[in-house]
Amino acid sequence: MGKNGKAIICVSTREASLKKRLRRHLKSLGFHKTDDGTFAPPGAGKDVIRTIHSAQRDDRLALNRRFISENFSGLIKYFASGKEVDAARISPVLQRISGGTWESDLFRLAALTWSVPVSNGFGRRLRYLVWDNHNNKLIGIIAIGDPVFNLSVRDTLIDWDARARGQRLVNVMDAYVLGALPPYNSLLGGKMVACLLRSRDIYNDFAKGEDGETKTEASNGYVPLHPVLAERLRAWQLRSPYPAPDDFLFPSETKKGKSPLYASTFVADYLRPAAIKAGVPIAAGQRFGLHNLRHSLSNWLVNKAKADPKTVQSLLRYSKIQTTLDLYTQGDSDETLSAQGQFLNAVGLTQRVQ
Repeated sequence: MGKNGKAIICVSTREASLKKRLRRHLKSLGFHKTDDGTFAPPGAGKDVIRTIHSAQRDDRLALNRRFISENFSGLIKYFASGKEVDAARISPVLQRISGGTWESDLFRLAALTWSVPVSNGFGRRLRYLVWDNHNNKLIGIIAIGDPVFNLSVRDTLIDWDARARGQRLVNVMDAYVLGALPPYNSLLGGKMVACLLRSRDIYNDFAKGEDGETKTEASNGYVPLHPVLAERLRAWQLRSPYPAPDDFLFPSETKKGKSPLYASTFVADYLRPAAIKAGVPIAAGQRFGLHNLRHSLSNWLVNKAKADPKTVQSLLRYSKIQTTLDLYTQGDSDETLSAQGQFLNAVGLTQRVQ
């Protein structure tokens, strides 16, 4: 307690600096401090929200300037003008899209027209274009993805544990992009697009459990497997109930090996208990998951094995390290295998499977 009877909270210099920068940023957006000490936005209307996000939108457009320049002229024909829309004959059609296609580029361009920048989503992702079958113009876009796994406000309200959360969230997806484009947004098109979330097409795509899109192009690539690791994984699969070549290595029993075990279930039922049993200090409620394994591996490769950072980037499929590395170096498969071998040796997996 201080001399005036008020509590004194000690924080680290790094934390204090971060809080100071965050307060300064919020004030620059128009937030103000209320009587109870919290920060409140300058208003609650849509125009206020657009203003708050204007700087972020400008940054997003600047990052995509080259993409817009290269693709705008070829894709603008799919955006309708007011004269091309007949409100009485609007006929929405869903089209699921994949990465690396012109439809994916169209989705990206459409998302860039919005005043509030859209998220990239989490985990499994399904993306759709909504077309007007009457004039073959774009009505809107939809993207659904995994919900945030660790969200204390939600978890406290529901009062569930990690296991219950994992079992239930695998059956849920969030609509992280949802809306209509001009001129359809002036004809209640956004509400129509929202209604399509309940369509059988989206339900069926979700139920199939097919691989969704990867977050970045780097994620959608191949990683060389060291012979020791490959043989260990193959031996593991042969011991599982689903050893066929087209079965997943860590399969979902409910899908009979044809779909992978959901990451949240894997973490809650296997990874976290195994880490605790191995002596990893994990406090109740502390986040621990697959990203911890990635961070551990990358730290070990860089700090212990002294692997080249570009090799680590190639192995873990990071989208970038820094511009210089991306432009002037290239990951090498032999170095990747060597780095894997060093890590396997460090954790005791040195022998080939007999």
